[in-house]
Amino acid sequence: MNAYIVHTKRGFKIDWHGYAVPVLWLDDKPRFTSEDILVISEGMMPIARQCRGLGYKCVFLPLNWAYIYACFAPDEDFRSYNVVGVLTPSFAIKRFVQWSMGLESTVIEEFIDTARYRYSPDKKRNKIAYMARKSKAGDVLARICRRKPRSFAGYEWVRMTDLPEEHYAAELAAARIYIPTGAHEGANVSVLEAMSAGCIVIGFSGVGGRDFMLGEGEHQNCVLIENEDLGALGAALEDVIRALAENPESFNRLINNAVATAARYGDFETEGRQLKRYFESL
Repeated sequence: MNAYIVHTKRGFKIDWHGYAVPVLWLDDKPRFTSEDILVISEGMMPIARQCRGLGYKCVFLPLNWAYIYACFAPDEDFRSYNVVGVLTPSFAIKRFVQWSMGLESTVIEEFIDTARYRYSPDKKRNKIAYMARKSKAGDVLARICRRKPRSFAGYEWVRMTDLPEEHYAAELAAARIYIPTGAHEGANVSVLEAMSAGCIVIGFSGVGGRDFMLGEGEHQNCVLIENEDLGALGAALEDVIRALAENPESFNRLINNAVATAARYGDFETEGRQLKRYFESL
């Protein structure tokens, strides 16, 4: 079985993932047959429509439950195409696809490079890291907290946007706190990376994170806030910083639980074997 990455424009190629994969370009008008399988995410539905009727079989790869129907025409879903399977990294997405379309999905859980995102207590600084790509909530929270100097004195806010992965991993390694502010997430991978790096995670599950984010009990691994409740997130953040000032070790169990949670996603070979078995089954 041969595999290719297909891009639209001739000459375009990405290499950040570090894998040498052959590339095809739609500009070259490659021929698809009934023996070919096109793996396509929900955000690339215009490409699926463009290729419809060319004889390919389709495996859909939905990466975020919230965007799937935003990408469809009003009268279509995955069943409108020659779908032979659905792959997803999230049980939340699997449940949504099964309910909305009656299609079963195969979950291939995310791989987290736990060697790159490693917890080193001596590297931790008073930093609060957050992502700004999908939500402005982190920016708003940072503005509010900077105007509360008594509560947040000595803490630096780090906006994690458009960083090379090595720089991104280094920022998580240094951050004491990570706040996920996206209300609509798929597998919520950034939370797992932050957990692996030993950050205290305070924030939203985005729905997709519910599969591994535990906000209470013996195995609590984060401070879980109801999605989009920015006031509750700010108050919880203030409480955590106050508790750390009183006892720097007060969240050690939560951090250790979080690191252990992320470690469950660190088996690259198992992920590869699962993918191989899946495509061989087709």
